[in-house]
Amino acid sequence: VMGCTEARRRCDRDSRCNLALSRYLTYCGKLFNGLRCTDECRTVIEDMLAVPKAALLNDCVCDGLERPICESVKENRARLCFGPELGNGPGSSGSDGGLDDYYDEDYDDEQRG
Repeated sequence: VMGCTEARRRCDRDSRCNLALSRYLTYCGKLFNGLRCTDECRTVIEDMLAVPKAALLNDCVCDGLERPICESVKENRARLCFGPELGNGPGSSGSDGGLDDYYDEDYDDEQRG
């Protein structure tokens, strides 16, 4: 499993991945804030998963200075975009790379409260 810092570096050097990442940053702002996952954002994420180097960003392990932000965004994406009712849809294995192993919803609720 690759760290997200290295996955991001590889994405930045690949024009297709870099474009997909730019679209993700543009269309998924509400997701980053933990508000909601729009249909546009969900479509962008699904498109990203078709780009090999961008798919690395989905499966990477958060590391480095951006680790807390990375973990928060991944948790929001799992919860808001591909929650239990959406987790088994087309193009999804029903898992987002093991985030459920790292997060406990009760713990998250205590942190927000």
